[in-house]
Amino acid sequence: MPLGPVVQMRGNERLAWDQMAASAAEAASIRPVIYIDSELADMQDVSCGTKATAAGFTCSGRLPPLSPGRHIIQLASVAAGQSESQQSTLSDPLLVDVASPTTDAAKP
Repeated sequence: MPLGPVVQMRGNERLAWDQMAASAAEAASIRPVIYIDSELADMQDVSCGTKATAAGFTCSGRLPPLSPGRHIIQLASVAAGQSESQQSTLSDPLLVDVASPTTDAAKP
């Protein structure tokens, strides 16, 4: 699987995506499933916009804390009332590089 460019992160960002759905209510009922380095993780504070665009409804969620270094993030979705075993196919991978935290003592 080819990876795109590396996205630089601090490790506390939100991830946004377009969710195809027939209505805002349906978009809000679809649960995102996130994989970080092929491991299932929880995304918090998920919300979707109420206006559809040609690409769907814009949704976003807070990523779980990420350790410094490179990670591969992929998304899938699960319809309301279904389990992860019935998820959609995984998104294309997003390659991120989380910066190491710095301290004031380390600054020149």
